[in-house]
Amino acid sequence: MSSPHSVDLGRVHIVLERIDPAKNMARFYVLSVEQTLFGNSALVREWGRIGRPGRRRSEFFDQVADAHVALDTWLARKRRRGYVQRRTRPLEYLRICGITEYGAPQWWFVAIPPRRRP
Repeated sequence: MSSPHSVDLGRVHIVLERIDPAKNMARFYVLSVEQTLFGNSALVREWGRIGRPGRRRSEFFDQVADAHVALDTWLARKRRRGYVQRRTRPLEYLRICGITEYGAPQWWFVAIPPRRRP
């Protein structure tokens, strides 16, 4: 008997990037298949410039297999456009998206000098 907290074999997370210094291009694209709260599957796509917050769009499917077909379609499309897969650790992925390990955008942690009292 499987519990809702068991390992989900349908979960996939792929990070792609396209970097071309001659064109001042540094982009990321993330494709992931995730389970929704209602037991369906979702293909989540995130994209944008590396180091900046990106956009996010989700497509919902009744079957995990349908979500994987959509993921394969998007993966082939992005590879034709010049994206390559990047092997990342979770914290490195967060850095790519501009998020710190605390879950906040990096610009929240800008050092502010202390005020001097007169």
